[in-house]
This record gives sequence, C-alpha cells and structure tokens, in this order.
Amino acid sequence: MRKGDLAAIIDLNEPDDQIQPLTAARPIGTLPFAGRYRLIDFPLSSLDHANVRSVAIFLPKSGRSVTDHIRRRVDLEHGSDYWW
Repeated sequence: MRKGDLAAIIDLNEPDDQIQPLTAARPIGTLPFAGRYRLIDFPLSSLDHANVRSVAIFLPKSGRSVTDHIRRRVDLEHGSDYWW
C-alpha cells in the first residue's frame, strides 16, 4: 500500500441468536436482500465508491458462500484486492 491508501475490515463475526434459523448454514453477510443482493453487498459497494481497494473480510466458520458470492459480484480487474 502506498502512503495515503486506505484499507478496510469487514467483520462478519456477529451474534446471530435472534436469526439463528436463517444463519444456521451460512454467515449473516450472505442473507438475501430484495431477492437480488446480499447484505455484504452494501458495505462493499460503499467501500468501492470511497475508492477503498484493500478489504479484509473476517468470516465465522465456513466462508465458502461469501467467497463464491464475492467472486461472482466483484470486478477483480477494477483493481480491488479482497482477502478472506
């Protein structure tokens, strides 16, 4: 990273006791919204608009659904670096 560049951390390790039936098999960030989006799309979109190109995502348990979703949605040629 060059001086002045920004990095972000998205932490998906949240207590999900109240929505346990929905998050039993996948992280909270992959819950659908409006049938087309996932909850994680909103912070990722905000970071993209703020020109933040380095994002670390902390996942609970299995993050397979998150990584699959991000690979489908993120334009990796745009210059973004996502780690999980």
